[in-house]
Amino acid sequence: MSLPRHAQSPSRGQSNGPVLGGKDKPTSIDILLESNNEVIAIESKFVTDAAHGFGGCGQVGRRCAGFHGPGSDLSTKTSAWCRLENWERKRSPRTYWATGKRYFREEVSLPQSSGQQCPFAGFNYQLMRNFLFAAAFAESFQRNYFAVLTIAPKAFANKLISQVHAFRENVLKEGYRERLVFVTYEDYCKSIDKYTGMGAGGLSEFLREAIRRQVLCD
Repeated sequence: MSLPRHAQSPSRGQSNGPVLGGKDKPTSIDILLESNNEVIAIESKFVTDAAHGFGGCGQVGRRCAGFHGPGSDLSTKTSAWCRLENWERKRSPRTYWATGKRYFREEVSLPQSSGQQCPFAGFNYQLMRNFLFAAAFAESFQRNYFAVLTIAPKAFANKLISQVHAFRENVLKEGYRERLVFVTYEDYCKSIDKYTGMGAGGLSEFLREAIRRQVLCD
């Protein structure tokens, strides 16, 4: 996967507002790169968060029974398969499941019962949100290609690589699996080293030193 030419990076926390639903708490991403034809969402993990892996759904436990199907809504006792699809106070419905049908394997959306685990209860949740953000952004702003790039230091990458692989194989349809990739910051620094403009050398030095300090302190 090549990065977009003439890519721009908006402010951290760029959100998609109503694209996936939820103006009150829209999907936020770390970095968005876009060109006239492409958009790439970047999820960055550095040290502590890299060791923890990608984040799960915060509804599971007190508010959700952890499966996708009727009876899972522990908080408001609705019959919704996912309680996030309902209005609740000021929180508007999320459209993750409806939007994802185009990209996710058919079995991902099948109804479950107590004792089963929702496909997005664990680490798949954060990857799903990033993937659907990029997909919805590309459709809304007429970009021909979208993808998600995840990045972390090599020393903390094993868990993330495993999670990315699991999401690609278990969630995404075959035609979309190559649109989610993982790279290390070390490889990113090597790419920066090949570029001589706008202080690129200083950036790669800064990243390498930051990684070194964090690894020593961890």
